[in-house]
Amino acid sequence: MIERETANRVRGRIETIIAKNANIDDPDFRNPAELTKQLREKLPKRPKRVIRHHPALPYADAAQLMSELRIAEGRAALALRFLIFTVCRTNEIVGAKWTEIDRTCCRMAV
Repeated sequence: MIERETANRVRGRIETIIAKNANIDDPDFRNPAELTKQLREKLPKRPKRVIRHHPALPYADAAQLMSELRIAEGRAALALRFLIFTVCRTNEIVGAKWTEIDRTCCRMAV
């Protein structure tokens, strides 16, 4: 099922495309993609978004986590350690290339 937000964005883009390509001199023209009051009344109400944050790791447990990550195998553990040390965003770590990382200043045991 398509998300309401995605559907609304697609409808808005279609409305813009039709509006930019329509003959504005035609007094009878009505954009079929326009979000009218009647259409808004037919659509279900948007539910309130509930934002739930992940709980933070207690500072006292950070050393234990880093020890476990040091001995863990795999790229995920290494990427998480790098993320913690650099405070980068996850997508920056996942999409990073080794040529972008100055390893001369990092002394992380692999």
